[in-house]
Amino acid sequence: MRRFLTLAAALAFAVAFTAPITTPAAAHSENGGYTFVGPATGASTTLDDTIALYVKYVGTTAGKPTVTVNATGTIEFQVAGAADTSVECPVSGALGGIIDTTNASCNTFGEVINAINASGSNWRAVPGALLATESADNTLVALSATDTDVRIGRPLYFDNGNVSVNADLVSVVLGPPSLQSNGSFWFQGDGVNANPFGGLYSFFAAFSEKKTSGGTIGNTVIYGVTSKFEGTGATGLRYTETVRTAWTETGGATATENQSDFTNYPIPSQPGEHFVLRVSSSTSISVTNVVGFGSLAKR
Repeated sequence: MRRFLTLAAALAFAVAFTAPITTPAAAHSENGGYTFVGPATGASTTLDDTIALYVKYVGTTAGKPTVTVNATGTIEFQVAGAADTSVECPVSGALGGIIDTTNASCNTFGEVINAINASGSNWRAVPGALLATESADNTLVALSATDTDVRIGRPLYFDNGNVSVNADLVSVVLGPPSLQSNGSFWFQGDGVNANPFGGLYSFFAAFSEKKTSGGTIGNTVIYGVTSKFEGTGATGLRYTETVRTAWTETGGATATENQSDFTNYPIPSQPGEHFVLRVSSSTSISVTNVVGFGSLAKR
C-alpha cells in the first residue's frame, strides 16, 4: 500500500500548487491544464460531528435570535425569546418558528432546507454533509437554544447515537476550510451562494477512514454532488441537488484503518460538483476518524 499523507502534509501539498499545472486528468482535455486555487479537505474525528445543515439568521428584528433542536430532532427558531413566525413547516399558521421533521412535508433534509428558505423567512439554510433525499426525522443532535454563530452560519449535526436511524453514518464534505467551520462558503450576505462550486473542479487525492461498530460495515463511498439554489428571499429559495457515485469500495473492518491514495491520478469532479465522503454501518458507530483531502481548481 502506498504511503498515506497526513492531513497537514496534504494541506502543504495542495497549497504548493498555485501555478497552472497539467494533471493526468487534464492531459486528456483539449482545453489544457487546470489552475489549482486551494486545498479541499474534510475530516470527522469525533462522534456527532457530521454536519447535516447550516442555518443563519438574516432578519432585522431587535433581540437575540436562537435556534433549538429538541430531543426528537424538531428545529425551533426564536427571536427575543418568542417564536419566529416567519418560518414553519408544515405551513399551517399554528407552528410558528417550528420545523417539524416528523411531518411528511419536511422530513428530508432537502425539504427542511427549502422550508427554512421559504418566502419571507428571517432564516437561511444550506446543506452540510448529508444528502437532500436523506431522512431528517429524529436524526439531529439535540441542541439547547443558542445564538452562537447564528449570524454567520450555525451547524446542526447528525446524531450518531440515535437508535431510530436504520444505518449509522459518518460523512464529510471535501471543500475549503471555511466550509468546515461555519458554512460561510455557502452564504452570501443575507442570501446564499446560488452555485458555490460553480466554475470550480474538485480533485479527490486520498482518504483514510477508521470506525468502530458491532454492526455490518457498509461500503466507503465518494459521492459527487452538484448543489444549486434558485429564487430570492422574497420569492423563496429552492434547493436542488444531483448526486452520482464517483467511487465506492468495500469499507474497512471495524477498528481497522482503511486508506486509498489517488495522488498519482486524483478523482476529478464534474464542473461545479463537490465531493462527499461517506462511511456507514448497520448499527451505531462508536468511534470515528475519517479524513479526506484534495484540491480545488479552475481552468
